[in-house]
Amino acid sequence: IVRALVQFQRAGVEEAIIVVGHRGDEIRAALSREPRLKLRLTFVDNPEWRKKNGVSVLAARDAVGNNEFFLSMSDHVFEAALVSALKATPCPEGGAVLAIDRKIDEVYDMDDAMKVVVADDGRVTAIAKDLTDFNAIDTGLFRATPALFAALDAATRDGDCSLADGCRRLAGDGKLTTVDIGRAGWQDVDTPASKPVAEKMLLNGLRKPLHDGMVSQNINRHISLAITRRLAPTNVTPNQISFFCALLAIVGAVLVAEGGYWAPLIGAFLFQWNSIIDGVDGEIARVKFMGTKTGEWVDTLVDDGSNVVFFIGMIVGAVRETGDNLFAVAGGITLAFSLAEP
Repeated sequence: IVRALVQFQRAGVEEAIIVVGHRGDEIRAALSREPRLKLRLTFVDNPEWRKKNGVSVLAARDAVGNNEFFLSMSDHVFEAALVSALKATPCPEGGAVLAIDRKIDEVYDMDDAMKVVVADDGRVTAIAKDLTDFNAIDTGLFRATPALFAALDAATRDGDCSLADGCRRLAGDGKLTTVDIGRAGWQDVDTPASKPVAEKMLLNGLRKPLHDGMVSQNINRHISLAITRRLAPTNVTPNQISFFCALLAIVGAVLVAEGGYWAPLIGAFLFQWNSIIDGVDGEIARVKFMGTKTGEWVDTLVDDGSNVVFFIGMIVGAVRETGDNLFAVAGGITLAFSLAEP
């Protein structure tokens, strides 16, 4: 729930209406004290939470009023690009916009997925889990007008209705349009088996193919993501990881400065691990929404400081091994030019 709320918060949303039922007091308390949430939170109780999800949507009607709103399932994990796509897509008058995924072959648990038929003009013509002929999947994210509540009212039978029932009403009136999420990722997390699928999606989103060099792409990033996956559930912070990186660089530099064979070899090995772990602090910050200006400053300071300290260790080691002060002069000039670069 926190992850979904932070994604909307980053898109500029200022208020969130959260419909609670089962263990509602626990959810209310946890979200109210969550430091990453700067949203104004309004909680709505749904005493009929055992009914279908359309009843929960209807419970928020008074809190929403006559405003357009975003709607998200609480058990869906998604990338920020989905919210950006919805934000950039205007609602049809008296209707709603559904974020759809056309990457059908990549969808996990197709049996449980809500299938959608989208016409050439982007309008939904059919939506149901049991469709056999479809061309998109419902991601569980909407941008809607209050007309969605009226559609849910019309679809209610014996005091119960699903969100899909209301969507079918809107679609029948040509009022449910779509926005394609492209390569962005999402995952419905409602079973234990779907949890690792969501984790993999989130970790893959941490890769930087346009910025990582060959070594980072093919070696470092694979190892750092494996470490991040294990550290993410813990209380380890990005700054703690940054300081550990600094320690690796300092120890590595001292060993390289000793000269000989084994000490520099071990020192170089530690500096390679410094490079690997250096990716973990940023990964943890992004995947857990723990990024801060202070953290960025610490990361930059440690990165630059680690390089300088290790390079000085190499200079000292070279002079010790050869007795030639030319290494100190050449190394000092190289270091000075490196630090002078903008």
